[in-house]
Amino acid sequence: MAKRRWFLAIVFTTILFHVFLITNKWSGVHSNQASVRMRAYSPKATSVLGAADLAYSPAADGTNSIDAITKGYLKHIKGKFDYMKSPFIDPKLNINTSEAFNLHNILWWNPPRWMNDWIEETDERRCSYTNCKVTTDISTLNGSSAVVFSVADSGMGSRPPLTSNERNPNQAWIFYTLESPYNILWQQDHKRPEWLNVFNWSWTYKPDSDIFHPYGILQTRDMPLQRNYSEIFRKKTKLAAWAVSNCDTVSKRDKYVEMVNNFSSDGNASIVDIFGTCKGALYKPSEDQFEKILDENYKFYLGFENSFCPGYITEKFFMYYKRDVITIVRGMGEYEKYFPKGSFLNTKDFPSPGELAKFIVNLAADEERYIEYLKMKDRFSVEERRFMYQDAVCSICHKLNNIEEYRKTIVDLNEFLGTCVQPKDV
Repeated sequence: MAKRRWFLAIVFTTILFHVFLITNKWSGVHSNQASVRMRAYSPKATSVLGAADLAYSPAADGTNSIDAITKGYLKHIKGKFDYMKSPFIDPKLNINTSEAFNLHNILWWNPPRWMNDWIEETDERRCSYTNCKVTTDISTLNGSSAVVFSVADSGMGSRPPLTSNERNPNQAWIFYTLESPYNILWQQDHKRPEWLNVFNWSWTYKPDSDIFHPYGILQTRDMPLQRNYSEIFRKKTKLAAWAVSNCDTVSKRDKYVEMVNNFSSDGNASIVDIFGTCKGALYKPSEDQFEKILDENYKFYLGFENSFCPGYITEKFFMYYKRDVITIVRGMGEYEKYFPKGSFLNTKDFPSPGELAKFIVNLAADEERYIEYLKMKDRFSVEERRFMYQDAVCSICHKLNNIEEYRKTIVDLNEFLGTCVQPKDV
């Protein structure tokens, strides 16, 4: 029995010995493979990746051992990392990365037909913020950042398309018009009580609008034009011209012109030659023909508005400001407040149409004084309403990107537009 136990002990010991040998053999293989890898990738080793400062040479003190090298090169996974000091992590960029993911749709709900070309040609890339897009697709109503309603056109509807509870509180509603209140009397939708307290911004020709869209602006030239003004003055042999096809307007401009023409220095020649389709018109030239006629023959142009409404200054002023004529204005706009004196004439500065007629005749004969008006005008270049539409879109985009700064509600758009008046000088 004792011999048997002795035999089993020897067998068991032999088995343990072989297991020990086998284990050490495989761990040696693993260790050698790790050594090869370290020699290949460690900067302290000579490898196929390039000669390093120190060749791999295990030392007895362990300074170049695998463990020492590994610990030295794994320091980057330990300790705290300061994200703020890395130029590769959250750097301060020169582009607005947030706006690329925050696109703003500007929806035209019922745009004027004549505006289709403007809408199609809108270039949102010209804006200071480039994350806006203009559309006429009403299916985007709920997802749009701004909705524009044209009060001068049909299609607004008798009530808003969304109730106050259905609207996104960050969605801006804008009313638009370039027409005077008098010229949209026949439109009734915007006058309904359902449209009170629903608009946030105004988009009109009035200077106090949230989105100001004048019929034109003046831009100061870097250098005034240098021209032969005496030649311009001397070639013009006629006094004033007026192009009109909207006859018998509430501003009574037809009556005013008739009264001017009743005055004549020789009793025969008219002060104002009329072109277009209204009473007394000579004929109706094309726009290009008329501009040439003005530049070549006439010293004055009558830029009379069809209605007397607050802030209503139309293309009649800007179109002819850039021509070789002195424009005579008549309307309710604050011309003297907004434009340089000595570059136009205003009928309100004359007691009667007859007094204006006398002034025209005298100024037309005074070369030096007349040229001063042309020189004053030539200090400026003119941008007209199509250009200003692009600027208005950019203004909306700016406000949408800074919505908290521009939050407001307009109680009554009709009150904002103001009331037109009857002229008192005829």
